[in-house]
This record gives sequence, structure tokens and C-alpha cells, in this order.
Amino acid sequence: MDEEEFDAGRDLVEGPVLAEVRTLPIASRLVFPALLKGWTGFGPIGVALTLMTWCGVLGVGWVVTACTGAIIWERSAPAETVIDSQLSSVAAPPT
Repeated sequence: MDEEEFDAGRDLVEGPVLAEVRTLPIASRLVFPALLKGWTGFGPIGVALTLMTWCGVLGVGWVVTACTGAIIWERSAPAETVIDSQLSSVAAPPT
């Protein structure tokens, strides 16, 4: 893969990551207080459950971002590049 193809792939991945970086602070300001307010009757355990729930939401967000970036890259990259990347990862033995 040459430098030009690598730069094109970087641009495709930056879009979803930047969208998540912008969306998460807004979502956290809207959702997190509502979650904490709903769990206040449970005390410290409720806060712990809220934090665990929020970590799960963040984890799902990162997985969706990674999958979306991979799908966008596969659909927009030249077919030769996609095939080469898949063949090189299969042909290379693990170290």
C-alpha cells in the first residue's frame, strides 16, 4: 500500500471518530444526569450501576465507530487495495 492510499484511508476513519468525539460529550451531558437521577434511590450501588451502564454505552459506541469505519473503507477503497490487505493478513503467519 502506498502513501497516497494510506492517507485516503486515514481520512475515511477520521470522520466517524470525530463524529463520536463530538457526540459523546453532548450525549453525556444529556443522558448521564438522567441516569444518575434515576438511580439515586439506590445510593452508592446505584451510582456504580450507572457508571457501569455508561461504560457499556461508550464501549458500544466505540465498536460501532470501528465497524462503520471499516465498512466505509472497504466500500470506498479500490478493490485491489482491499483484496491485498485481506490476503496479506491471511498469508502472514502470526509472530
